[in-house]
Amino acid sequence: MTTQPHIKTTVVGSYPFPDWLGALPSEQAVIDATRVVIHTQEQADIDLVCDGELYRFDVIHPDCGFWMLKRSIADGKIAVLVKGRDLHHGRTA
Repeated sequence: MTTQPHIKTTVVGSYPFPDWLGALPSEQAVIDATRVVIHTQEQADIDLVCDGELYRFDVIHPDCGFWMLKRSIADGKIAVLVKGRDLHHGRTA
């Protein structure tokens, strides 16, 4: 019996921001939303999960795209998302 090669799956593009993230924006809310997005993909057996571009969400100015932020703010947001990802995977710094 020959086994077929496994084709890895992923998602492309942005997930919609949850209403609760826009209503009460905070760094913790972005981490929580990222966990939800990753968990949803894991439940669907997606091989290569991503954050659904939630890194673009700005807790200070929710309508402002990530690419419009100062570098220091953008770096801080990325650090928070990395921390959330690591916590989700059981890794600690």
